[in-house]
Formats: sequence, C-alpha cells, structure tokens
Amino acid sequence: MWQAQPRSWRKWWKILAELKQQELLEEHRATVEYVADTLATIAGIPQRFVRIFQRIAPRDQNDLETIDVFYQRIKSYSIDELKSPDVFCKVFLNFEPTSYQLRLIADNSKRIAVMGCRQSGKSYALAVKVILFCLTHPGSKAIYTAPSFRQAKTSFRKVKEHLAMLNPVARRAWILEELKTKVRFTNGSEVEAFPYALDRLRGETCDFILVDEAAFIPDDEELFEGVLKPMMATRWERGAQLIACSTPWGTNNYFYRIFKDPHIAPEWSHQVWTWREAVAEGVIPMSFIENEMRTKDMNFFKREYEVEFVSDEGSWLTQDLINCCLDADERFWDFEEYHTGEFYMGLDLGKKVDYSVLTVVEKVGEELYVRHVKIWPLETPYSAVIGYVKVLSERFRTPYKILVDQTGVGEYVAEDMLNVGIPNLEGTVLTGPKKLEIASYLKQKMQENCKQDSKGKWSGTSRLHIPYPEDNELTRRIIAELNVEKYTLTKDGNIKFYHQEGTHDDVFWSLALAVYASGNAYRMSITPL
Repeated sequence: MWQAQPRSWRKWWKILAELKQQELLEEHRATVEYVADTLATIAGIPQRFVRIFQRIAPRDQNDLETIDVFYQRIKSYSIDELKSPDVFCKVFLNFEPTSYQLRLIADNSKRIAVMGCRQSGKSYALAVKVILFCLTHPGSKAIYTAPSFRQAKTSFRKVKEHLAMLNPVARRAWILEELKTKVRFTNGSEVEAFPYALDRLRGETCDFILVDEAAFIPDDEELFEGVLKPMMATRWERGAQLIACSTPWGTNNYFYRIFKDPHIAPEWSHQVWTWREAVAEGVIPMSFIENEMRTKDMNFFKREYEVEFVSDEGSWLTQDLINCCLDADERFWDFEEYHTGEFYMGLDLGKKVDYSVLTVVEKVGEELYVRHVKIWPLETPYSAVIGYVKVLSERFRTPYKILVDQTGVGEYVAEDMLNVGIPNLEGTVLTGPKKLEIASYLKQKMQENCKQDSKGKWSGTSRLHIPYPEDNELTRRIIAELNVEKYTLTKDGNIKFYHQEGTHDDVFWSLALAVYASGNAYRMSITPL
C-alpha cells in the first residue's frame, strides 16, 4: 500500500500538469496558432499544421513567454519577408550577415562557385544557405562533401552551430532529428555530410550539393561532370543548386576552369571576395592583414587573401603534384605523443634569416607518411632545437636515421647533437649536385603511384602522404613552401635551385632530407659524423 501511493500521486500530478497546459493553451490559442501556421507555411507544410501546433504547444509559463516574444518578432513580417535571407538570419538565427555573405545566401543560381578570403565567414554563410534551402524546399536532399569525410564533417559542423542558435520555438517546429552527420527536418528535407568517393556518391538523388575544398578534389572533372550533375538531373527544374567552394590552388584543375575557362565559366555564378571586403565590414582587423603581408610568402598571401590563382611556372614541385600528396584522412602527431615505427627525420637549420625546420616521416611498406613538422621562430637558439630533437627521438622510439643539413654552422650543431647522445645522426652539405640528388628523390617519391596526362597534369594518390585537415595553418604553410622552390638551368647545363625574395624554402629542404633518408638510410654518399 505504501509503495502504490507515490505512483498514485505521480498520476495526479501528471493530470494537473496537463490541465494547466490546456488552460495556458486555451487562453493563448490565437497566438500559438498564428506562430504554428507561420512556421508551417515557411517550411511548406500547411497540411501538417496540427503537428507543428502540437510540437510548439506551451508546457509551462516559460514556454508561453518564449512563444509570445517570438510572436512579437514575426508578426510584422509577411511570409515572403520571413523567407528572405536577411530577415531569416535576423529573426530565426540571430545572425547578421555581411553584404557579401548575404549575396551568397540570396544567390539562386543553379551553379555557384565561391572563393572568399580566409576567416571571412564563407562557411557560415554556406551553412545558412543550406538551412534556408531545406526549409523552403520541402522534401529536399542536401549533401556536404569534401576531399575527405573528416573535412565534410568539419564543414557540416557549421550547420549544427547555426541550428544551436535557431530560435527555440522554430527549432521545436522544424527540427525532427539531429545526428552527428545528418539533420532531418519536419518538412521531409534532410542535410547530410557525405564521405568523398565517386562510387558512394554515384546514384544519389540530390537537390543541393556543396563541394568544399573543390580545388583539392581528386578526379575533379569526373566528379562534377560525370557524377554530381546526373545526381541533380531530376531535380534541376525545381531549383536544385550545385556549389563549389575552395581556396584557389593550381591552374590545372576543374575549379580553376569554373572561373577561367570561357566554355565553362559562363555556366556558373561567381561569388568572390578578398580581404578588402572582410576588413571593410569589420570581420578581419587591418592590423592582422598587415601582419600577414609582412610575414607570409607573397604567393601564399595572394591565394589565401587576394583569392587569386597563382601560376607555379618554374616551380620544382607543381601544385597539382603537391595536391596528389595531400591526405585529409591523416593528421600531424603532437610533440607529447609516443609512437613506434620506422621513422626518418630531416633537419634544415637556420636562425636569423631562415627558419630551423624538423620533419619526421614514417615508412610503412612503400608508403611515406609525414607525421610531424616543427618550424621554430627566427632567432631560436640551437640548444633549443637540439633539445627538441633529442626528446622527440626518444618519444618516437629512436628514428632509423636523422639527416642534418651541415651547410654553414650546421656542422657544429650536428656535432653538439652527437655529443648529447642523439642516435643515428648523419650530415650532408646542401650544395650543387647534392641538392639536385635530394630534391630529385623527393620529387620521384611524390610522383610514384601518380599519373600524368597529356597536358602535364598530375593526378592520383602519391606514396607520400601529407596531412591536410581543413583550415590547418601548418599544412597551408607546408604546401606553400613546397611550391616556392624554383629551378633554372645554368649556362653549363646544371640545375640551380632558388626561391624568390621574401619567401622561405626551409620546409622544402627539411622534408626532402627526411624523405631522402628514408630511401638511402644505409647507402648515402654523405659525410658520416
């Protein structure tokens, strides 16, 4: 008897709560009905008005106050106004887009190509665009894809961030289910992050497709022409949209042709903005841009902030070849981590003008993986470099070989490294034929497993893997410096390497040394220490 009483009380409390909710609802039914009808109409589900009404019905006084505040915000707008990008952002997402973001969100073209400078908010604008599309196109299917599933999920996260800011009343009305890589709406629409694989994408039917980092997509022409366009064929007349977004990289890819090819470019709407627009609208401070101008390679700055396609004519490693090495499924290892494996290190030394750089690669069968890159600030004492290498060689369970540039003061630094017990150390002087030998071996490993077409473009997946997580500053610097190294033929027929004033090639030579060590660990014609 004593145990039954609490259950009885719970039953009565539930009845009283329902009566109280009903009383609240009856008293304010007109307001709730107006809000429910408005939200159902925006999402294109007036026939399911009853369900929306039930989803937002107030359960207590706080809910009622939330609905009333929301009612006051929307009552002065028409349905068309509430569906317009600027009002939708302000009323539902509490987000004030810049003028260039608003242009992108409002662009209803069937094909849109987007290039915006770094940190200017293009990912957030695209997230708003897909949310608004799904809500105003009932029963639609939208997907995010990128060179890797990890990158697609990173871009998709911006959608979830906006949904977290969605007005709570609208959220209850519109969001049916929110999963890690998928969101389902009450109007039957859904948006999902997709792994990049031609076979996985082929056969899907979609209304909205966003391809992020499009300039880094392998088999890019087949993707756009042979896979994505057919996916949208049956939805083309009902407002389907295909969006390609990327930082400009290389002039030998489909993303470049979207902007420059006179036969392809007219089919696309181009949304482009530089650091100037971002500074003018207060998104990026001018002091930051001035610092980037001073400290970054000019080609890097042109790509990332001027959003220009930069030619790599005369570069030892072309952008399309570097692209073959980028592996978005890999990551850099932290200094604090412990690992075992077959590791090789390359150390390029600098101090006042050049940087000291350490690169670690792991050899797994025929594949090489860049696991760790350390770039020290200028003026870093060599003692700090030596200490770092010693600790890292212990944490990575003794590298098979550490190859050190002995040019200039390098010989003395290498001797100090031996004196503190760093194992398997060898040195080389980076001059003349030795530079060509080491640089050629790096290029050879990058080209392995890749193919070159009649126009000289490299494609495929290299045996050298460089991690490429989205918006990783280290990777962006690495690929910029790999592309910086130039070469020319001297009068006597030899190859001379150089880099333009204001640029740095320390990462290039550090990686080249590590890769060279991995293939020549026991047969190098270099000076043993």
